[in-house]
Amino acid sequence: MNMIDANSIPCYVHACLNRVLNPPVDVHKYSRGVAQLCAGSPEYAGAALLCARAAQRAGAGYTQLFTDAPIEPLQVAAPSLVVRSLDAWEIPDHNTCALGIGSGFLPGDFHTTYRRLFERTQRYPHCVVVDGGALSFLATEQGKQWAAVRARNGFPTIITPHVGEAARLLASISDDVSGDMRSNEANKLHVLNAHTSQCPQSHLSHNPCARTLEQDAYRLSQYFSCCVCLKSSNTVIAYQNSIATLTNGGVELAKAGTGDVLMGIITALCSQQLAPFDAALSGAYLHALAGKFAAEQGDMVSVIPEDIIAALPRVFAYVRSFHE
Repeated sequence: MNMIDANSIPCYVHACLNRVLNPPVDVHKYSRGVAQLCAGSPEYAGAALLCARAAQRAGAGYTQLFTDAPIEPLQVAAPSLVVRSLDAWEIPDHNTCALGIGSGFLPGDFHTTYRRLFERTQRYPHCVVVDGGALSFLATEQGKQWAAVRARNGFPTIITPHVGEAARLLASISDDVSGDMRSNEANKLHVLNAHTSQCPQSHLSHNPCARTLEQDAYRLSQYFSCCVCLKSSNTVIAYQNSIATLTNGGVELAKAGTGDVLMGIITALCSQQLAPFDAALSGAYLHALAGKFAAEQGDMVSVIPEDIIAALPRVFAYVRSFHE
């Protein structure tokens, strides 16, 4: 049973991030972590830039962006990014990598390029983080099969729905509660119950008001055999027999584009070899703390996703110094 003591949560996140915070002296851009992002569309080109920039700031050594959005403006906006067309994506030949898919995709738009992408990512052995428009694919029979094949092969997957996307996914599985992907460990639900005063702005808590979110996240996790990061005023992370509720997020995160930032952070952490639950938990923790720090620079009303990305260096410095 995965047990986290209430007062040790900052230490837990610090331990999760040890490799990120202390890369070996012989590290290079590939061994540090390759974050691949399949994101953006002509309508939502900004989503691609947000998630890719967040991945860079979250420690990935090499960030690759594959997109349907116009390439040249993205390269001009972020010269350090490697930007290619979406149909150029292929499975890399090294192990320190992860893939984020869906930020800026149009929900339900599964044209030939998207379908081909999903077919190839079904065989991707490393972690895939599914966000945004790609989540609507999981609500289809083809998407359920995609998740089932990945689960049978032991390939890790994280999904990051907000409450509306989670509701659509739950509706799609409501008549299939006995599917093969349901875990026989469902009766071992363990809530990570924490009320910490050691770090009041950065902690986990089991809030009775979040109970429905916890149940929803857990059900999705069991059905799709994946880690779920369910985004709301509280963020719930569920995987296998564990579930955690983060309450350190503020209203400054209630802006379009902040979810793209979170997807980039989680993908970068996965590329640096964090396990799915640890990457989702640490990513949500860092994301919320970055929102707090960004709000401190002015006012929570004025925070935009770019401010959250800009606050990430301060967040990592905070986590590094917590126990120094």
